[in-house]
Amino acid sequence: MQSKKMLVGITGGIGSGKSAASSIIKKLGYPVVDADVISRQILEKGTMAYKKVVEAFGTQILLEEGQINRTYLGEMIFNNALERQKLNAIVHPAVYEAIKSEINRLSEAHQLIFVDVPLLFENGRADDYDEVWVINASDAIRIERICKRDHVDEAYAILKIKAQMSLAEKAKLATRVIENEGALESLEKSVVALLNSIKK
Repeated sequence: MQSKKMLVGITGGIGSGKSAASSIIKKLGYPVVDADVISRQILEKGTMAYKKVVEAFGTQILLEEGQINRTYLGEMIFNNALERQKLNAIVHPAVYEAIKSEINRLSEAHQLIFVDVPLLFENGRADDYDEVWVINASDAIRIERICKRDHVDEAYAILKIKAQMSLAEKAKLATRVIENEGALESLEKSVVALLNSIKK
């Protein structure tokens, strides 16, 4: 068993199976900090980030009960780089601070901690981790998964993939790459094998 503390970043692209890999790791008893969950929490009604986002984008982004309509906001920034940068400038620093705080809390009891971060490379955060694992899958498989999961057409799925940094590029920058072309059982075997290799 490894004796030193280790921080592993998990990333991938839309439809590659990053969340599925994180769920498997969590099921095996390892702590996983989820950047998506944190970003939802920091945008809850009443938080500092919530106030800044409403100030920047206006009340039209709010649902009736006052929560941010994340789908509407996502569509608003999807094809607008300036608006996306504006949102990221508010959200990313707050998410980073919350992740750091959660890692510090978990490191008191755990040697090995995982952080699930969709935009790890895009935000220049690779150096924060001892290792970065990229969950990889072909575009054809990813398109199929996105269409099935999000009930969208193929053209929209392709747009979502093209809007992100390419998985091939991410794989080149990764410490380890987990191929996820098949069934969930196959992904679980790959994750277990990788966990065993770093625990030796």
